[in-house]
Amino acid sequence: MRLLSLAFCCLTLMVGASSATAQYKVVTGAVLLSEGKQPDLKKIAQQLQQKWDTKTDSLTVREHTATFTANEATVSIAFFEAPDRTEDLVAASGISWLWKRAEFDIPNHKSQLIITVFGDHRRALELYMLFTRVTASALETTPSMGVYMNNQYLVLEKGFYLTAAEGLKARQSVPIYCWVYFGIMDEEGMSGGYTYGLSEFGSPELECRSRAATVADIHHLLYETALKSIETRTPLKGGDQYSTGAGDKLILRASKGYYLKDIDVLQIDF
Repeated sequence: MRLLSLAFCCLTLMVGASSATAQYKVVTGAVLLSEGKQPDLKKIAQQLQQKWDTKTDSLTVREHTATFTANEATVSIAFFEAPDRTEDLVAASGISWLWKRAEFDIPNHKSQLIITVFGDHRRALELYMLFTRVTASALETTPSMGVYMNNQYLVLEKGFYLTAAEGLKARQSVPIYCWVYFGIMDEEGMSGGYTYGLSEFGSPELECRSRAATVADIHHLLYETALKSIETRTPLKGGDQYSTGAGDKLILRASKGYYLKDIDVLQIDF
């Protein structure tokens, strides 16, 4: 993946590649900029401290990069003057349902900021929360249109991302839509859906197919199951039982993916 390669380029400037692989988890994504001019990278770190109440240390700003530490993790922000024209971004734009005009809007971006957060692999939730705060700070201080996370094939519009991130300030909610893609479909009377990105938190991806459930039921079930796993830091596994709000007992069954071909997933038998 292109963003992940760029992330490791930034990472290896500060730590050895072998130790990074063994000890660090990398969270990376791109802020899509609507102008080709490099923004003031120092302002992003300042916004992170002032609005998002996140202390930063050891800020170093070079020509096209800024690095600093925050919340026991290292953050890198790198400006790339060229837009992203990869097939992965085109594919992610085509399946986006939270940003309905993504496939029309995204081709108009002019440049990008690659944001990378890396730290202890046991602190995945904290790393993702920090990534969201940094990304929100970048969105607020730059002429930008949205965010792209290619490990999840996830694109999110600026306004949606900032609204979702607000919950982190008040510690009221976990912005799971900023981290996990939910694919929902209705095919010839069969409602179905899947997650893509839950594996970032140590769990297999989820799938569910049912003729008895609506697409809204499937969406709610996948969302609640994924959210509970992330919030409680409890990876899901085959044989786990999940209780719905209506009192139904559902079993998670390990299998090969139906929607996610050749991937080991957990099917929720509805």
